[in-house]
Amino acid sequence: MKTGKPQSKTNMLKNKDEYWRSFYKKDVAPSEPSPFAIECANRIKDFGRSIVLDIGCGNLRDSLFLAKENVVIAVDSNADHQVDHDSLSFIRSSIENLEDLQCDCIYS
Repeated sequence: MKTGKPQSKTNMLKNKDEYWRSFYKKDVAPSEPSPFAIECANRIKDFGRSIVLDIGCGNLRDSLFLAKENVVIAVDSNADHQVDHDSLSFIRSSIENLEDLQCDCIYS
């Protein structure tokens, strides 16, 4: 059992960031859309073409799927994607910096 001083919030966030960078570098993340994305797409479809904010987009697998029928703004603080898709934009940012962004729904 590990004892001692608990990690500071800054250290925990840094470790989380390092974990996800390492995970995506290994290229083991699935490329198919998640079942959750498929379910959400079916629900969003009822509202027509929507602006979807995907927070924590990871490798963009769900963002790209949702962008088939919607306009998607994908946000991640750890990723650095070059996106070539008419209905998908990528922003490297943390959620705290998105206060002026407007969308119809948030996906995460």
